[in-house]
Amino acid sequence: MIIKGETVDPGLGRSLPHLIELIGDLEARGVGFKSVQENIDTTTPGGRLVFHVFGALASFELELVRERTLAGLAAARERGRLGGRPTALTPAKLKQARKMIREKTPLTEVAQVLGVSRATLYRRVPELADIRRARESDERAVGCRPSVFGQPEAAADSA
Repeated sequence: MIIKGETVDPGLGRSLPHLIELIGDLEARGVGFKSVQENIDTTTPGGRLVFHVFGALASFELELVRERTLAGLAAARERGRLGGRPTALTPAKLKQARKMIREKTPLTEVAQVLGVSRATLYRRVPELADIRRARESDERAVGCRPSVFGQPEAAADSA
């Protein structure tokens, strides 16, 4: 608890709005704020004015940065640049993956050749999900462990 005349360690506010709210709460309890580093004293009318002017300037600066960032992203989008991580499976690799899949190349081998994970192939090649479901139902019917392309493995006896 802070009492009148007490000094508080700096670093009170997590953000500017939080600091302004905190100073308001302190003032409501009759506690003044003195910043030793910036030489701001909210116990005086001039100190309160300086505190709120600095707060307004900081808020204004944050808004300008946000505005410029959004404008820069929009300009980049207009030039055809997109943010984010580049796709691992390029259109050329996707075409090659589909070709290898049609040739019944084991999926693990397709993934290794293209430098992607099997999960990426399942996510980006929708027809794989249909093929996998069909193969799994066929393999279950004949008592084999599910596999995608390649030789089905005999199911282990569960005793």
